[in-house]
Amino acid sequence: MDLILVENTDVEFFDYEAPSLKNDGSISIKSLVSSKKVKGERLFFLSKSYIGKINLDEMPNKILFHHENTYESAEQKATLEIREYLNNMNYSLNELFKFSDYEMAQKIKVGHIKAESVGYGNTFGKVDLEIVFNHIKDEWIDLYAFDKKLIDVNNNDEKPVVEAALKTIKGEKSDLVLQENIDYTYKFYQATKDKSGTVIITSLSNSKKIKSKAVFSNTFYDKRINLSSLENRDIKPEQNNLE
Repeated sequence: MDLILVENTDVEFFDYEAPSLKNDGSISIKSLVSSKKVKGERLFFLSKSYIGKINLDEMPNKILFHHENTYESAEQKATLEIREYLNNMNYSLNELFKFSDYEMAQKIKVGHIKAESVGYGNTFGKVDLEIVFNHIKDEWIDLYAFDKKLIDVNNNDEKPVVEAALKTIKGEKSDLVLQENIDYTYKFYQATKDKSGTVIITSLSNSKKIKSKAVFSNTFYDKRINLSSLENRDIKPEQNNLE
């Protein structure tokens, strides 16, 4: 299953811009073919997902989780249908990591998959799946592949972020380097970029903001990640710019 919408969302229009997280925790999805906006309190992706231009109409096995559903029933439904979806996939690692035909590359979740509420920060139920990364034992983490417009895959000096991240998780040397001495007291952070390219990391647990010109080398990320799960962090205190 590519896409889960936790809202009875109108998918009348096919192409949508990247979901944007609003200050109140809701998510706004703007159609590319009209000015109609679709608001959902929670929108998250399991297994394989797309950031940027997505075609909701072409996504197979769309599931709408309505608010009247209990966590248990939603979790059970997700578990069964995602298992069925993953069992039907014959992805090799190369196929899993290759850049998609969408404007933005695929986001890959490594290890087990956790359905996480974006709006409220509450766990929507753990969906424990055995996927191609079942040999990796780590905390929950979302990894985002590069926008294919930002990286030349034929350039040997640039490695896809997923490859680097896998090495990092397995304790091998990689070029996924943390460029900021970030406070790890709170696990989950939300990252955004301003017009100047500065990455603003906001803890989901408090209001502290940390600004950095370059958070990770050879990667960017959005939404939420578990910073405490990254190994081999190359801390460079001289670049600190905490606010």
